[in-house]
Amino acid sequence: MLIEHFTAEHEGYMDGLLGNDPKSDYDSYESGWLHGAEDKGIVDPNIFKEPDFKKGDIVAIPKGIELLYNGGVTRRMIKVKLHGVYPMIPAHFDYRHVFCRPKPPTILWAGSGGYWNNAYAHQVTKVEP
Repeated sequence: MLIEHFTAEHEGYMDGLLGNDPKSDYDSYESGWLHGAEDKGIVDPNIFKEPDFKKGDIVAIPKGIELLYNGGVTRRMIKVKLHGVYPMIPAHFDYRHVFCRPKPPTILWAGSGGYWNNAYAHQVTKVEP
């Protein structure tokens, strides 16, 4: 039962974001559609696509990309070996019944000094070996 609600909310959000007409009168779908329609033109729907790289690939991270773990910004372009690629988090309602917008796929790599860094996958490009 939980999976159905989870899926309806995300499907509604993506339909609203893409400008499609609502397909369902299910409450969770409708709520997702309204939030997606609100974000239309602000959020690029392509950022939610699965990346074409995997653990062990080398990617180029451009200058100025926000790091999600510590809130810093890359000061120069860096090439890193990925430790992990994590899928997107779909739109959903949290335990307080507050709508949470989807989060794009993220990547994880070992930074300098033993710190882990992560960023959104759509902001980086794969480097051919």
